[in-house]
Amino acid sequence: MNKVTTVFVTIVFWVAVLIPSASALLPVDPAEIENRRLVLPEISIQNLMSPTFYRDALIYVRDANPVRSWLIKTGSSLDLSVFHDSPQPQRVLLGEEDWLYGRKPIEGLCQGSPETAASNLISLAEELALGGTTVVFTVAPAKFVVHPEHLTEQQARLANCGLETSSRLRNMLTANAPSGYVDSWILFESVKREGTVPYFQTDSHFNHQGAMPWIEMLVSEIAPHIWDSDAVVDVGITSWVGNLMGILGLAIPEETRELLVDRGLPRTPAIQEHDRFSRSQTATEQFIAPSGTQAPLISGKAVMLKDSFMDLPAPSLSQYFADLTIMDWRDPASIQFFFEQAHEADVVLIEISEESILSRFADDAVLRALREAG
Repeated sequence: MNKVTTVFVTIVFWVAVLIPSASALLPVDPAEIENRRLVLPEISIQNLMSPTFYRDALIYVRDANPVRSWLIKTGSSLDLSVFHDSPQPQRVLLGEEDWLYGRKPIEGLCQGSPETAASNLISLAEELALGGTTVVFTVAPAKFVVHPEHLTEQQARLANCGLETSSRLRNMLTANAPSGYVDSWILFESVKREGTVPYFQTDSHFNHQGAMPWIEMLVSEIAPHIWDSDAVVDVGITSWVGNLMGILGLAIPEETRELLVDRGLPRTPAIQEHDRFSRSQTATEQFIAPSGTQAPLISGKAVMLKDSFMDLPAPSLSQYFADLTIMDWRDPASIQFFFEQAHEADVVLIEISEESILSRFADDAVLRALREAG
């Protein structure tokens, strides 16, 4: 926060504290603040004997108190709306025309070798295809790469290194990738030239209008004549609260046009083994088309390993598969499950974000894990 906001929030904080019983009588609301879920420590006889439990419980009460929540949101709103400054500049950058950018992707693309990462990803795809499996893989471009025009002059200087790395990564994949590689950079550049904004203003990811041609390109790479443009439904204008806005502790929505694929198939997983990112179970969702489905589908068993860029498109993408099981890069157990399932699959899809590929494929660890699972 800037100095003016800090002084304001400090004054309001002490006023709230000094009001008789202000914080003592207010109920605890386990809200989601600063993009993290507040969880009360488990109450048990064993925990009650541990000093750590009481420390964690006090932290929970402090963080969940409505006064603190209100102060955070008020301070963030002042910074963003009044002073046109990011409340958390180390995590989220406020660009021109109120565009938000994640700082981590911009700085992360300067750390690592794009040539090494591209080579290791290509080796993984080639290994998966050895048994005749259809392998399709793609890299989701970072938002600042597709939309550098909304960066401030200072932010643009910060992004120079990342933009250069992105270009090297793209060139390496274009020059060396086998069949099945889908160049998402070309897609989003084309979408922009046609006058469509493919990314959310307050989110790290592409929006529905960017996701739909992306789905079409992935499906067409596997089955060239199966895409049905008439199945794309325009839901209309809806409100979307971006993940970057959530990091700032705010819930200010942006209006967006929602599109989805509706081919008369279920839009929810046939099997969802557990809550996403559980520490004890594999993050897996399985979409299965009902028997007797008339729409042409990609037959056989398909598995996909993806990250957050596929969260929005996945329910629409699944409308084109007879049997699609989805795993997630963000869950180690899920990755291991993917390695086990990929050896038996007819179709394999791999999607990874540009901001993750440099660290994930800095060496051949992913390829070695695949071989060990086989």
